Amino acid sequence: MARHRVRRVRVVAAAVVLLALVGGLWVEEPVGGASRFGAVVLASSLIVILAAMRIAFRGTHLTYGDYRRALELFRDRRWGEAVALYDQLITQLRQARSDAARDLLGLSLLNRGLALQEMGRPAEALVSYDEVVATNERRAGAVGREQLGRALLRRAGVMAELGNLDAAALATEDVVTRFADANDPLFRGLAARALLQEGAILDGVGRHEEAMSSCDRLLGLFGDETDWAVAQNVAMALFNRGEALGNLGRHDDAVGEYDRVVDAYGAVPAAAEIVAWSLVNMGIELERLGKLAEAVRVYESLAARFAGASEPPLIAQMAKASFNTGNALALLGRAEDAVAEYERVVRDSAGEPLAARDVAAALANRASLLCQLHRRAEALDACGEFRRLAAGLPGDEVLRSTEVVARVERECGSPAN
Repeated sequence: MARHRVRRVRVVAAAVVLLALVGGLWVEEPVGGASRFGAVVLASSLIVILAAMRIAFRGTHLTYGDYRRALELFRDRRWGEAVALYDQLITQLRQARSDAARDLLGLSLLNRGLALQEMGRPAEALVSYDEVVATNERRAGAVGREQLGRALLRRAGVMAELGNLDAAALATEDVVTRFADANDPLFRGLAARALLQEGAILDGVGRHEEAMSSCDRLLGLFGDETDWAVAQNVAMALFNRGEALGNLGRHDDAVGEYDRVVDAYGAVPAAAEIVAWSLVNMGIELERLGKLAEAVRVYESLAARFAGASEPPLIAQMAKASFNTGNALALLGRAEDAVAEYERVVRDSAGEPLAARDVAAALANRASLLCQLHRRAEALDACGEFRRLAAGLPGDEVLRSTEVVARVERECGSPAN
């Protein structure tokens, strides 16, 4: 039976959003299916920002409402429309000379670049990031420096995406050199994130030893950090080391690495998702070692730790752990207990989009076990539930489960719906 694993944390570019009501810049960092939020308060007040925008947009058909509209298109993932509007805004903001307008120009370029990456146009995204670097290279102030760091970080990611790993490594080193010794943890966090990104990229192309070296360097530089802006990268580096060790077949060492995450960050509320990912992968590594009973205990510890959690990412990880528990119990010959565990996945996680794949797989495996237990009617009911759910999911995500259900339907004497 397939195990459902938490994959390596992939660091992707940040979506930068202006929240007018609080008068600050909030940076949204999507990481391994989770989102992290950190604030950068502008030196200028919101009134000054809006005044600068009125000057920047004077004499054109563009307004502050157009800027907000671009953000809405961006958040709605309407990438093409967002890029078109950002192009107009960027042309206008380039003519402004105030710091506030330059801040908005940088934000627009960063979001334009990310939208282009989402559209599969990394070379064009690189042009946007290069302009942010050129615009902010000599600017004083926290906002300009933060935009410079994020643009450099994204440049490294895009270069790797374009297949130029040597250039990506140089870009990563640039971020580390500039920010590793910064007084502000926000900027040290950028340096740590650059090394984390480098490790994830290297692991993704099969260079696992080099990936661990990047993680080790991150841990050497920032392992004692307590500020979460930096420490979150330390936690994720430990997680990524576990992933790389598992890929190298060093399953005992991988278990130890995931255990380090749980020990170090289990009591840190902001680290809940990373801890959940680590417990899921720890269980899988134990399964690979043939330690099924230990794996079940790890999965059960995850369920106990996060019982009652309402955050979608945690619900998704609990579903994954319960699904894997069902698989391990089935391999231990405890079919009835496995059926109950699959039912738990459906009961607790149905309706949560992030858990839909695991719910579908649980229905398929439940149907298979019920068929083996000669509980034909229940098996066919589970097949019907699966087909209703799978109709709304991408076919490649449920291909194996669809094959399982088709086999159950044949063996139970019912044609596919």
